[in-house]
Amino acid sequence: DKARVVALNKCDALDAKTIATRRKALEKASGGPVHVISGVAGMGLTDVLRVLYAQIKHEAPVVDDAPWQP
Repeated sequence: DKARVVALNKCDALDAKTIATRRKALEKASGGPVHVISGVAGMGLTDVLRVLYAQIKHEAPVVDDAPWQP
């Protein structure tokens, strides 16, 4: 029931065909989109961070006077 973001990491070490095959399998298993990322190469990080931000912004309750807490 919780929101989730799924990513296929370390893609800098994989060829395009392997990435496509594994992404498709993860999308089937998770039932949603899979983001292709690589921390080392910086690939896809901006996009996945935007998705995370949008999801947090959408899910977070709005409380005017309460301090932020995790």
